[in-house]
Amino acid sequence: MDRTWKEAAQSLREKIARLYPEWNDYNFHDPGITILEMLAWMQENQLYHGAQTGKEQRRKYAKLLGVQCRMRCPGTAMVTVQAEHPIYLEAGTRFYADSICFETREDQMVSEGIFQRLETFGAEPPTVLNGDWMQEGKGIRFMPFGKEPVTDSGFEIQLREPLNQGRRNRLFFKISPAYKSSGLESGEEPAAAGSGGRGNVPVDESAYDGYGYYPLAEVRLEYLSEDGWQEAAVERDETYGMVQDGSICFFLNTPMKREDYRLRFRLVRCDYLWAPCITRISLAMVRVWQQETGKDGLEFFGKGLPGQRFDCGMRDLCQEKVIVETSVEDEPEQAVSWQQVEDFDNSVPEDRHYRMEDGVLVFGDGFHGRMPEGAIRVSGLVRTLGKAGNIKAGAITRMNRDAALRVINEAEVCGGTDQETSDQALRNAASGTAIKKRAVTDGDYEELVMAIPGLRLDSCVVFCKNAQKREITVVVKPETADGQGQLNQAYKKNLYRYLEEKRLIGTRISIQSPIYCPVSISCTCFVKTRYRDAGRLVEEWLRAWMEKRGFGEGISYGELTGSVEALPWVLEVQSLSIVSGRQGKRNSRGDLLLPPDGRMVLRQIVCQVITGMGRE
Repeated sequence: MDRTWKEAAQSLREKIARLYPEWNDYNFHDPGITILEMLAWMQENQLYHGAQTGKEQRRKYAKLLGVQCRMRCPGTAMVTVQAEHPIYLEAGTRFYADSICFETREDQMVSEGIFQRLETFGAEPPTVLNGDWMQEGKGIRFMPFGKEPVTDSGFEIQLREPLNQGRRNRLFFKISPAYKSSGLESGEEPAAAGSGGRGNVPVDESAYDGYGYYPLAEVRLEYLSEDGWQEAAVERDETYGMVQDGSICFFLNTPMKREDYRLRFRLVRCDYLWAPCITRISLAMVRVWQQETGKDGLEFFGKGLPGQRFDCGMRDLCQEKVIVETSVEDEPEQAVSWQQVEDFDNSVPEDRHYRMEDGVLVFGDGFHGRMPEGAIRVSGLVRTLGKAGNIKAGAITRMNRDAALRVINEAEVCGGTDQETSDQALRNAASGTAIKKRAVTDGDYEELVMAIPGLRLDSCVVFCKNAQKREITVVVKPETADGQGQLNQAYKKNLYRYLEEKRLIGTRISIQSPIYCPVSISCTCFVKTRYRDAGRLVEEWLRAWMEKRGFGEGISYGELTGSVEALPWVLEVQSLSIVSGRQGKRNSRGDLLLPPDGRMVLRQIVCQVITGMGRE
């Protein structure tokens, strides 16, 4: 609110008559008026000084609120390279979408069309795939560990050519969870049981506050060598145990067996609640970033003064790739690296810290951060379009080293972001678009749990078990085919890791599975004559009504009976019976009561209809 002293004082005077009718002296000599004018003066001063905050002050406010300004980052995508023979791509290989440049950040082998045969083992019945689809690994759909995954099950891939020893290979998988029974033949992913399911949520390690995501399974990659099966050196597994789309990057320590080139994936540890289903395999996909690396670096000369600033002349720099080095005083040939920080608040005089500000290098003042002297070399100057580089699928069509090769990005480029100012970060925090980092109320816990990355959850409820001891009970229902999922150790471990830094200090968290109460409903109704399928309509309505019931919600006999009679095709409910398991309790009115962590599970609905005839 921007008001002058006169406006503020007049506003306070106008409130007197409403709040204190006995006060009838508004003249200047009245001490109360003097106090009101002083408060108006203080408000005007606070508003004035609050409006004088600059860029640095707003950045400090954002930091106090736990809001970090987003840096300019390049978008990324997977590109398929179609080559007749295996080729080796070095880091920095460029791809183009018209004039927009994309680069690889690591070297790897690319092999197209070398799959020959695939066969699962340890699961009944085994799956065998061969034929033309193996050329690109498309058009497939199989469960690598069976409908009921068990340890020591897996699948084996036979290759036409051997993979190179000592060079990085990238095996890309497209993975979707599948139900134990139906849905695979139709080509569609079945919907989850229940109403609160959220589907796949990619793993985000940063959301676990340094504790890391615990994979739901451990899959071992092996290859056949002259000495038998050997474990491959897996550099990283972006699928996190085959729970999401991603690549497995690996090396072979020894050559593959001559004339018998085979890879094998074996399940060593299993905590799946969903059987994974593979729909795509490829050794010809490369990850690229929308960036263009400059050939030459920059050199500045530091004078050892506080707050030195050096303009790199690039406002589209990718800050995460910048490298700053200075020479050692006694040994000019030896370089010392400097570390990029968000600010110098925690820097001491000896720290070699710098920060980037719109393409400008900023150094410390000698108290907070060291002041560089002599030659300052800046390398790793990478340009990126940021958000503008998130282009559509199919736009990347050529590679610089060989224009004859056919390349294509089958999915959109995503992840590119622009540099965010402190004002933008504060606005995002105020609008609620910023990620909530702490849990205070029960609603905060429920919102955080349902946003956990890497787990498929149906619903959640949180309640205070013991207020004096600050004990919070988190009841989580995972998504499963039968709708009665129980949390296993992997799920619980991830939930504890995820909530550890988000809970209030001193709060104890207990994570548990729901208590399921099986329910069967039998109903006999008089229906209107013109509704020939009234029985099916009543049954569908009862099923939908039951699916909407949440934690602790039982069944009111009178409410359910009245709701059924209110249906447009029902005249009267002759009888209604509710049969439940021992987990639910009944009162004198016949209502079904559930504990706070209880969930109803519909077992059966039996609906009989009688045509109304004379009752209409």
